[in-house]
Amino acid sequence: MTALPFGTFSPAFWQRGLLAAGCRMPVNGLGRRLGLWLRKPVLLAIGKNPVDVERLGFRMRLVPHDNVSEKRMLAMPQFFDSAELALLEKRICSGFQLVDIGANAGIYSLFAAARGAKVLAIEAQPEMQQRLETNIGLNNFSSIHLAKCAVADREGEIEFHLSADNRGQASLTRTGGEALKVPCRPLLALMDEAGITQPDALKIDIEGAEDVVLGHFFRMAPRQRWPKLLFMERNTTSWREDIQATCRSLGYRDLAPGKMNVIMELG
Repeated sequence: MTALPFGTFSPAFWQRGLLAAGCRMPVNGLGRRLGLWLRKPVLLAIGKNPVDVERLGFRMRLVPHDNVSEKRMLAMPQFFDSAELALLEKRICSGFQLVDIGANAGIYSLFAAARGAKVLAIEAQPEMQQRLETNIGLNNFSSIHLAKCAVADREGEIEFHLSADNRGQASLTRTGGEALKVPCRPLLALMDEAGITQPDALKIDIEGAEDVVLGHFFRMAPRQRWPKLLFMERNTTSWREDIQATCRSLGYRDLAPGKMNVIMELG
C-alpha cells in the first residue's frame, strides 16, 4: 500500500459528495447525527478497502472499517478532538516539538508536522505502524520520527490486547481480544533517541496505562524535560495512580477540558 501514489484509492464521485457534506456539518448534536447518517453508505461501499482523502491540511490513506479514529476523519474531521487540535494549532511555532504516544494512524502527528513541528510518534501495533508510515510517506514528512514500540516503565517486552472492532482501543491494562507481545521502552529513552529535548506538547492515549508511563517519566526526568502542554485521555477508572492529581502536584494546571481528554499546562 505504501508504494501506491496518493489518489489510487480516491472515493467515487457520489462518495466524495456525501463526505464533503459530512465535513461541513456544524459541531453540535444535530451535525453529528447528520454526519453519521451521511457517512454510513460510504462505509458500506468501501468495506475493508482503503480510501485516500485530504483532511485538516494533510493527506491520509484511511482504513476505517476497524478503527474509530479513521472513521471520524473520513467524514467528520471537525468532530475529532476539536478543542485539542485548535489549541495545538495556536501554539505551534518555529522549533515546536510534539510527542505523540499512541499515535494510531497519525492524526496528531500529521496535523503537527503539516504545521512545521518536529514529531516523535510512538505506536506499538504493527498494523497501525504500517498505516502511519504510509501516511507519513504520502505527505513526504521528514520531521516525524516513528518509534515502533510501546511505552512503559522499563526496557523489554510487554503484552497488550487488541480490540476486535477498534484498533484504537488496544490496551496494556485491559484483557480480552487478541494478545500481542511487543517491545517496550521508557519515554525518556525514546525522547533522547529522537532528539526531543523538552516537548512543547505531549499527547498520550494508551487506554488506561497513562499513569504508568507518565508516573515513571516524571520520577526519572528532570523538570526541564517535562512537556509544557499535556493532552491525556481521561481513563480514571483504569488508573492505579491519579495521574491528573500527580500532574497538579508537579505544577501543571488544568485548561479547558476536551470531550475525552485532560488538557494541562506546566506552570
